[in-house]
Amino acid sequence: MSKFSIRSAASQGAFRWAIARYGKVAVAHTEAIITNRMDLVGFSSSHRQVREGNATGITFNIGPTPGRLLDVTGMVVKKDPYNLIREVQNTADGIIIAALTDEHLRLAKAAAAADMHCFVEKPIAGSVAEGQEMIDDFGKSKGKLVVGQVLPSFPEFELLRATILSQGIDQVESLKMKRFVPWNETDDEATNRVKGGAAPDLLVHDLHLIASVGKYLAVELLGIDLRYGLPQGLKLKVSLDGAAGKFEVEGGASRAYSGFHHSYDVRFRDGTFLAFDGEKVTGCEHEIAPRTVGEIFGNELQIAAEYFRGQRAHPSFLCPTMALTALQILSDVA
Repeated sequence: MSKFSIRSAASQGAFRWAIARYGKVAVAHTEAIITNRMDLVGFSSSHRQVREGNATGITFNIGPTPGRLLDVTGMVVKKDPYNLIREVQNTADGIIIAALTDEHLRLAKAAAAADMHCFVEKPIAGSVAEGQEMIDDFGKSKGKLVVGQVLPSFPEFELLRATILSQGIDQVESLKMKRFVPWNETDDEATNRVKGGAAPDLLVHDLHLIASVGKYLAVELLGIDLRYGLPQGLKLKVSLDGAAGKFEVEGGASRAYSGFHHSYDVRFRDGTFLAFDGEKVTGCEHEIAPRTVGEIFGNELQIAAEYFRGQRAHPSFLCPTMALTALQILSDVA
């Protein structure tokens, strides 16, 4: 079975990433790095071969192509992500933190102390206080911080955000968003506690997008589904400054859905609308071109790389304060 060398395929002068905690999400990041012809200089993983110190022949299936394996020749491969940060701080241009949420702050603090640019996967941290501490740490570091938010890189949601910003927040009469996954009967209490419940883990996407189009004022809890004492389903109404109407967000894990469901419906004061039922967009004349996983995740990595290199003044929807607002909304519900 052939191996794919990211390092050999990278373009000259490519942005050099490292990944802390290589797992499921990091596979998408790897696909993004390949798509954009960026470089991957190292990663940490609990993979068996890494634990046994046999990193030379390590194999990871990457992307949807069966049999495509990652060639780690020339990479720094570590079991411990903190050792990874220490070893690549002078060779990597930025580090991606793809660990479980409860480790985000500790890893980000290590990156900030090493003056490394840092891309933290959503949610920014386990609490508003931790998120603010992370932002403060990077305020004292030579490194810059962004928070991964892939939702606006999906073409249907890129269109939603662009349409709201174009029309104006004061023209939004109502917005309804839904995001559900099937309830996994095998998710035990311990797994749920790591996630904080299915609903917050999912809805932080939608709340981050909402925070990127207007100033958050207040939230109202319309419904909650508790299991293990944690919110598996939430229905929220969010108020934004200047909005003509309120934004309703609903989602979580539910037995009512057999597969992943994500939809939205936004209505404007002039009678126009934009709706997505999970398959197609109606209410506009735009052509929605499909994107690959590499293109979707590659968009946010490209924005981050440009921001880190000083090629753009603002990290767009990857702004940490927007990610913090999403957490604040969830905290206000609690």
